[in-house]
Amino acid sequence: IGEERFHIIIDRDQALPRSGPAPVTADATISCDLKTLIMLDTGALTPVRARREHHARIDGSPDAVTRALAIMRRRT
Repeated sequence: IGEERFHIIIDRDQALPRSGPAPVTADATISCDLKTLIMLDTGALTPVRARREHHARIDGSPDAVTRALAIMRRRT
């Protein structure tokens, strides 16, 4: 988010957020500001639109990005 870096390790459909860069190669990477991340998380903005309108840099397969955002959206 902005200049802050964090990663989320997804293991067996659980999202484990951690500060700093990922210790392994990521399946999906999203670089954006906080507002965009919240919009992606809530579904108010799709990854395709975020990329197309230059709100976010998104790398990784569409399936990996979709899966990561879906897991992030789950609330327990």
